[in-house]
Amino acid sequence: MFSSFTLLLPCLMAVLPSCHGKPLPAEINWRNPIITISKRIQKDIEENPMSNGLSINLPDQVPGTKPIQGLGSAIESLTAFERITDTLWGSHHQLSVDLNNLVGSLRNYMVRVLQCPTRKPSSFEDLDSFLKSNQQYVMTLRPAVLRRLRDYMNKLLSNLNTLRTC
Repeated sequence: MFSSFTLLLPCLMAVLPSCHGKPLPAEINWRNPIITISKRIQKDIEENPMSNGLSINLPDQVPGTKPIQGLGSAIESLTAFERITDTLWGSHHQLSVDLNNLVGSLRNYMVRVLQCPTRKPSSFEDLDSFLKSNQQYVMTLRPAVLRRLRDYMNKLLSNLNTLRTC
């Protein structure tokens, strides 16, 4: 027994120094989920060609027109888009699920890796009010929202470096 413990002790001593400390942050590849969402949006747009001719000006409550100012603003905009897709398509629609997963991943990265200070949650009262007052126009709003979301995802894709800051 003494000889087997003697052989095991150097192995344990070699492993122990690597078992403490904060792990190095893993680089997260958001490019793939963003591209997946963009392709899903483009597919939805192409499947409804009649809506391509519609030109609807969405109000400022629908995000996507302002520049991305770091991870916090991206999470806020994506959360608003998630609320919109939940309302217009339902929370079980694949686009809503994909947005939910991306927002969760970004929030996790913001808190655990970047250790950003906690932000006050955004109030979406104006957005919710807009969606509620336009419930009857769901089929008209969907294509406009899809185009705005597609443009935002493309902007996010070309500005991935902004997701490295709080």
